[in-house]
Amino acid sequence: MVIKSSPWDAPELLELNRQRVLADAREQMRCYEAQYGLPSDRLEEALTAGKMTETPEVGRWLFALYTFHSLSNA
Repeated sequence: MVIKSSPWDAPELLELNRQRVLADAREQMRCYEAQYGLPSDRLEEALTAGKMTETPEVGRWLFALYTFHSLSNA
């Protein structure tokens, strides 16, 4: 089976989308940091130490953090 090329495969569009998702994740992290008074780079430590509970909201924060790290290293 041959998969045809798509205009969405263009490297410049993929990079623009990566930058948009990075910016969204960064903004979400900033909001959670302000709400909880905790930098994102300390979130996993706080969860492991039992200082925070993994609620659905904290799960969304973790997802934004992991997305940010994943796309930053891409």
